[in-house]
Order: sequence, then C-alpha cells, then structure tokens
Amino acid sequence: MPEIQSCHLVTGDFDFNLRVLVKDLEEYKKLVWERMHTIKGIKTIRSTVILHTHKDTLNAKL
Repeated sequence: MPEIQSCHLVTGDFDFNLRVLVKDLEEYKKLVWERMHTIKGIKTIRSTVILHTHKDTLNAKL
C-alpha cells in the first residue's frame, strides 16, 4: 500500500507500528476500514493522529 511510509515490528501492547501518509481523515478511514481491516490476521487497529511535528528525522543516519 503506497500510503504506508514505514512499518516496524515492535514490542509492547501491539505488534507493528505503521506510519501512513494520507490526504485527509476521509482517506485514512478508507485505508483502515475498507482495506486494512479486510487483511486476514489483523484483529485490532489502534490509531493516533499527529497534530503537530516538532522534529522529524526519519531519514537520519546514526
């Protein structure tokens, strides 16, 4: 899915952390309810919406 910018296997309360980029909340709703919830094996999706970004170094190298 081209909207998925990154996907990380994580520890804790959930298994994967996905960073998605969509035009608006309507597109997000379509992505989650019409496409992701139909994938076999996905039981729960928990979302957060970024309100403001103070720093983003997604492509930074260590």
